[in-house]
Amino acid sequence: YFCPGFRIKSFAFVLSCTQICVYAVCWILTQNEKGDRTVFSSAISQCILYKAGAKYGPSLRFGYRFDRLFLPELLHANLVHLCVNIFSQIQLLSLFEGDNQLVNRYSLVLFFIFSGSGSVLFSAVMSPYSLSVGASGSLCGLLGLWVTFIISR
Repeated sequence: YFCPGFRIKSFAFVLSCTQICVYAVCWILTQNEKGDRTVFSSAISQCILYKAGAKYGPSLRFGYRFDRLFLPELLHANLVHLCVNIFSQIQLLSLFEGDNQLVNRYSLVLFFIFSGSGSVLFSAVMSPYSLSVGASGSLCGLLGLWVTFIISR
């Protein structure tokens, strides 16, 4: 069984749909920016990612753009990045949602956001001039939470 806790009303479904919509809008904006429609590419331009809220240290530190602490969790660099992140987050979030309900929904949403924001902040300190996107930090936080549940039981 692929994802036993996966439901249409789950946080995993809502988050995945939101990420797909954000990716689609960014991809359309990238295509309009390029102007060249002869070559297909699933990559989103760095300019569009920056404008959409990707992690960039100087914007956080000097521009006081604190929305960049959580917006990178919704952005993805290309289609493969999006698919791998969605697959992983559905797998991990389904462990906590559904029949076994290890954590209530609001705690899970807050944990996802704060673990992602913490990873963005750490990345901004360690590599301030790089542009980064994706929910990998949140996924690592969920993996750590799951390991904690396994160890404590």
